[in-house]
Amino acid sequence: MLSFNYLFSKTLQSLKGRWLESICVLGAVNLILVILCFWPIPFLLLLLFAGPITIGMYAYSLRFVKNKTGNVESVFNGLKYNLGNGVLASIIIFTFILFFGLILSLILSTLNFLIFLEILEIFFSQSYAAFVNDKEFSALFTPFKSISISEYFSYSILFIVYLLLSFFVTIIMPFIIVSLPFSFTFFIMAEDTSIDAWDAIQKGWLIIRGHKRKFLMHNIILILIGIPFFILYVPFVYLYYANFYLGIKSEGNIFKDF
Repeated sequence: MLSFNYLFSKTLQSLKGRWLESICVLGAVNLILVILCFWPIPFLLLLLFAGPITIGMYAYSLRFVKNKTGNVESVFNGLKYNLGNGVLASIIIFTFILFFGLILSLILSTLNFLIFLEILEIFFSQSYAAFVNDKEFSALFTPFKSISISEYFSYSILFIVYLLLSFFVTIIMPFIIVSLPFSFTFFIMAEDTSIDAWDAIQKGWLIIRGHKRKFLMHNIILILIGIPFFILYVPFVYLYYANFYLGIKSEGNIFKDF
């Protein structure tokens, strides 16, 4: 029920003949959000209203995959219903992700730095000795100065790949990992417009329990597939999440401990 192939096919089936609508609605909303991110004051407001806006897009996505009418109006559900709890949920989730994401990022950055020192010791022993013995911090930049596609093609490519992986693992991945428990909080609020923020967060933790790794892997695959098709990726991923959420709900007994 939650296999990637099944959910991928189900999402494509939901979009059949309705791609333009999904792009115009979900694509347009996300484009506006991206533009607002570059303006200081709107960005601060965006942080507060991220929850209600997300609730609206998830409400639209749920109605879309269920093939119900009146979809476009549901985009504003998060702003029309239970606005206060939507804002509160945004603040709680943002604070949690920021705090624990930074802690995890610091831990992974420390581990990555130790790996970098091992690389420095193997390939640039003199620079390693200069850093360890003489505390010459400039020695740490030796591998970067050695990047040359014309002279050291293999080394340069491998080191660039290492840098990209390091950036992803230490900067991006920590925040993705700590955000996983909140993946379906706003779906719950989209379905139940009277639920309070904390109850929605608790239910979100319960519904994703046992599915976090699978959901993460599905996201990685979606990103790799969607890179060349960004304009199609945005609406597709929202509807894919909706199908994933409904798939978990169909298993039953997800809130038995709540």
